[in-house]
Amino acid sequence: TGCSLTDCSTALTVGFGNSMYCLSNTSCKIAYYDQGNTALLLADCTNDVCTTGSVEILDGEAGCVLTGCSTTTAQGNSNSIYCPTASDCKIAYYDPANKALRMADCDSADCNTGTTTLLDGAAGCSLTNCTTSAIGSSTVTTQNSIYCISSTDCKISYYDVNLTNLKFADCDNADDGAGSTGNCDSGTTITIDGDKKINATLGAVTTTQTFGSTAGQTYTLVSDVEYPTGDDNGSLGTGTYTLDLNFTNGITSGTLTWNYEVGYCTISSDCSSKTTHVTSANQNFTSATTSPQSITVVAGSSLTIPTPKESKWLYIELEVVTAATGTITINMNNTDAAGADTNIDIPALTVPEFIGFLVPAAPFLPKVVRNFRAKWNRWRRRRRVKGTWKQKL
Repeated sequence: TGCSLTDCSTALTVGFGNSMYCLSNTSCKIAYYDQGNTALLLADCTNDVCTTGSVEILDGEAGCVLTGCSTTTAQGNSNSIYCPTASDCKIAYYDPANKALRMADCDSADCNTGTTTLLDGAAGCSLTNCTTSAIGSSTVTTQNSIYCISSTDCKISYYDVNLTNLKFADCDNADDGAGSTGNCDSGTTITIDGDKKINATLGAVTTTQTFGSTAGQTYTLVSDVEYPTGDDNGSLGTGTYTLDLNFTNGITSGTLTWNYEVGYCTISSDCSSKTTHVTSANQNFTSATTSPQSITVVAGSSLTIPTPKESKWLYIELEVVTAATGTITINMNNTDAAGADTNIDIPALTVPEFIGFLVPAAPFLPKVVRNFRAKWNRWRRRRRVKGTWKQKL
């Protein structure tokens, strides 16, 4: 008794599994679970001590306000909230009835309009490469955390109980208006496995790049995330850099000699101003060379990525030293490769403010797969996983 919010409950047990986001000292939003009705609720506080405001039933109970909500099944006992603006809050939450992950997109300050979307873990899930198998269990609740760079770019990390993996959802678009079901349905899921290799699947397609036709030819991948992202210097670390190259061999005669390098550049459009960290030894491929091949290079020291913030891009570049007759075709997300897609493992990357990993994509080609081993040096203030490669042809 004595609760102060409009439509609050004086009889039921509420507040388990809560999360909060404040846009100012007089505007806080609290997502929480109503155990009595097994529902997800949102409290919208309109003063600094939350003695005024309102409560809305979002999902899991009769009277729920979100388009697509359930009036009969439990929802939201694990949740996290982020609000790009006061009238645009996003809530990632667990659907225990379906053992799945959902996201609520609020279209008003008190969230009395909006949508809910099934992201992963059940039939009808919307994320590319989501699983229709349960990601939770009857005894274990899937925990989750959400962060939004903007209203159209939200990231969700969450635990898949059955795979015992940390997963990552990248939501690429927002609600087109109250009542629409557009939010998050064009995103991706990322599985971070027990070996800390990030498998970022952005589309079940096969993308290739023909390489080796002319001496001096380069094949460059450039990140679309700028480094360093904070006010301190970043660095590429010491240790072994391993390029696992999956390819189709089309060499008919002669020897293709090539190498690769890793570093950062200051002009992202063509990566023409480069600072190289490591360069591999020359590799000699003939018609007899089989795929895949692993090429390692050891960095004896680290490379500082200096401030000012957000002015550098990471890159990987393959270069032909001597051409052969014929070429190799580099395979990325090759469905015939039995999991041996091209990837690079980097020993350490320090990026102040947040940590980003690198996922290959091509702006003029279908999106592709890349694996990237990340052993992080430090984490500051908040964690965020973001980044794609763009391909310079």
